[in-house]
Amino acid sequence: MNTSFIVQAVLFATGAILPALTLLTGRARRVVIAHAAAHAVGFLPIGLFHGSPDGPGERRLRTAGCAAVERVPVAGVSANALVVGTVAQP
Repeated sequence: MNTSFIVQAVLFATGAILPALTLLTGRARRVVIAHAAAHAVGFLPIGLFHGSPDGPGERRLRTAGCAAVERVPVAGVSANALVVGTVAQP
């Protein structure tokens, strides 16, 4: 499960950033890349600071990871969908 959060962060960032570099220009490119990066950075702490017995013993790290997965990635992916949908109109 923890590995899946890390893999998801890497795959989403790769899948959003590579097309943005080739298909978008200017401000739209920067916004899509920023939102994709925010989404990925939000999921990484969940995979790294998990709450299982073999995970880190520091409760604050797990709490920070949970707060990140609730707010940052959801906002990043939602904003990314809005920007790409607006820019991709024919």
